[in-house]
Amino acid sequence: MVREKLIQEIIGKNKFLARFKTYLDFCPNYQEGNPNCHNLPTEQHVCFSCYCPHYRLDQEHPEGDCEINSPKGKWFYNPNIISENRRIWDCSDCDFMHTEQGVREFLKSKTEIELQEILEMSPEELRNNYYQERLNLDFMLDRVIGKNQNQNP
Repeated sequence: MVREKLIQEIIGKNKFLARFKTYLDFCPNYQEGNPNCHNLPTEQHVCFSCYCPHYRLDQEHPEGDCEINSPKGKWFYNPNIISENRRIWDCSDCDFMHTEQGVREFLKSKTEIELQEILEMSPEELRNNYYQERLNLDFMLDRVIGKNQNQNP
């Protein structure tokens, strides 16, 4: 019961309508008052995670991959992409991690201590600390599409 209460508090704290009033400078969409990064009604939009924790782009998944096999993902093809098939997984149309159900399912695997820590984090701390592995995503994407080829991660 304590875990479910913590999960509900985390979701409530990270709903777009709660966040944009407090963290106006965090996201350009907050300044506009419209969570237009996904096509969800404003009152249902949850801003828990800018980077999806289910997206994988690494040596085992050089073209990207979705751990939950979202039907809203698609392959993006471009001749500049450095992969065998010249493609990368594009999940920009997926809104799963911006729904209460998606966030709840993700948080169910966390311990009560982890949930308490997450609840106390600001959006910046969630992005910078909790999802540290996602901060390299832009760099990896640049490498996949052929930019910065001489740099090491």
